[in-house]
Amino acid sequence: MQHTERARLLLLSGAAFPRESGAADFLAWEYGLAEEKGRVRVLYWPETFRRTDSSLRLVRETVREEQPDILITLGAPEGTLRELRTVREEFPDIRIVSIFPADDPLPVEAVSDLMIDQEVPAAVLSPDGDPALMPEEEAAADFSGREAAVLLLGAAFAMESGDLSATGSEILASGMQLAGTVAKEGGLIYPVPDWEFLPAADPETGLKSMKHVLIRKTEEAAQK
Repeated sequence: MQHTERARLLLLSGAAFPRESGAADFLAWEYGLAEEKGRVRVLYWPETFRRTDSSLRLVRETVREEQPDILITLGAPEGTLRELRTVREEFPDIRIVSIFPADDPLPVEAVSDLMIDQEVPAAVLSPDGDPALMPEEEAAADFSGREAAVLLLGAAFAMESGDLSATGSEILASGMQLAGTVAKEGGLIYPVPDWEFLPAADPETGLKSMKHVLIRKTEEAAQK
């Protein structure tokens, strides 16, 4: 695919993943940063917002100005849901990925094409044994910047080329597989982790979500 045909991305990276974490590095490597005539714009919370003396409204304002094809949030702060709703209403075709959101997961899932959280460790699983959601603060803290970087790359690939009629776990698995291939060919030093992707279950009905995915870290991956 030619560079000019690549999707345009906007990433909102939360406080757990500041610039120095390197979470955006793989996206920058693959798509190029917008300020360097590339395809991805990164907004860091709260760094970028302090510099512009702006609230979270900067998210919707940036979408209006740059009209990205894909909006990804990573550990976004509480209140981001309002921006996502506005963006979805104004740009119904934009693809939205929410990773480790701080807002109520159900409405976030409703406005997202793909929502990603980490599964609660087995020791504290729900009584029925279904995959359970780890709180955003804990999930973000359990992911290194490098792990977040490869997850972001996989999520971007999933949205850029994935079939949204498939389940979220299938879409993400496909994107992560492609991320692994690209990382290997590009000589990136961080290997793609051996994660499992599970559909989240509604705690009341037990129904499996089509869009909400839980990451299960294997013991081997957790020790890396």
